Order: sequence, then structure tokens, then C-alpha cells
Amino acid sequence: MRVNLNRIIEVAWNNTLHEIENNGPDARSKSKLWVDFLASAFKATYLSHEEGSRYRVFWRGMLIEDPDFKKREYLHDILICETNTFESVGNQKIDIRYVTRALWQVESELAFNTREIAIDFSKLVMGSAEDKLFVMTRSKNDQMTQKMLEACARMGMHVPGNLHLCLLDHIDDWSVQGGNPKVFKRFNQKVESK
Repeated sequence: MRVNLNRIIEVAWNNTLHEIENNGPDARSKSKLWVDFLASAFKATYLSHEEGSRYRVFWRGMLIEDPDFKKREYLHDILICETNTFESVGNQKIDIRYVTRALWQVESELAFNTREIAIDFSKLVMGSAEDKLFVMTRSKNDQMTQKMLEACARMGMHVPGNLHLCLLDHIDDWSVQGGNPKVFKRFNQKVESK
């Protein structure tokens, strides 16, 4: 299933900014809001598909854990996967759900911390999803942002599959009057800005 990544990010971004405008959270809360709204946008996209029951979206902010997996977060900030079932072995026959394929792995590092960004990129290297999304913020210094993008490009060469990068405004500058996220699709293959 192909998704409109730009639309998912746009919905998550707008919802995050409106929540901040209404409640004015601190930076840590902003980061959590962003991940919650991004995961919710992915979830709405996949669950609206005709075979939506096959898909699962995991993230720490889920209000209730997935009943089939007894988990909220599963290895990444957000993990979108396809699932299937088999009949349990034993006297009591029940359907057991399992992951058949990781579709999206998402890491979001909004602190502009080089070490944390490298750790999150390492998680994406180890993943098997066809599509991966890394989200980071701009520095208040444009030269630092450019250097970080260059470092991300070097790390991104080792990420299998399609690496997409989303660049957000610096977390202190988030407001409804702020800029829109910049999405680089297939960042590890060629830089294509949308």
C-alpha cells in the first residue's frame, strides 16, 4: 500500500501546532505531541484501507496497548507493520496475530543532538522496513543545520530501503505562523525535496 507521506506529515504538523497554540506545552511535551500526531496520522491512513485490520501502528503514546501484541511501542518511535494470524496449537484454538512485514520505521529526534541522531539512524540501519522516516529539527544556525544534513546523508547511505527525512522548524519556533516541514524523499538515494 502506497501512502501520501507529505499529507501524513502535513496533518500531524497542523494538529501539533494547533494543540500547542491551545495548550502551550514545553519542548519535551511538544516532541511527544508530534510523535503522537504523526503516529495517529499513519494509523488513520492504514486503518482506512480496505484491509485495514491487517495493519498495526505501534508507538509509546498509544492510549491502550495492542490487544494482540500486549505492547505499545515496538522497537522504534513509530512502527507500522502488516500482520496475519495462525491458529494456536493446543486444546483452546484461538487466532494468534504476528508481524509479517515492517512497512515503516520512524525515528524522531528533535533535540538537535548529534549523538542521539546517530543512535536513531543506527536503529533505521538495523530495520527491515521498505520505508523509513527520520524527523529532525533545524538548528537556529543555518550552517549547523547544513552540516547535520550532510552527516545524515553520510549515515543514510547505510540505511536499507527508502529513507525519507523530514526537517521541522526549531522546536522553540513552532507556531501556526511558522514554516512547513520540508520532506526529502529517498534521502539515501538522491536528494529530492518536496
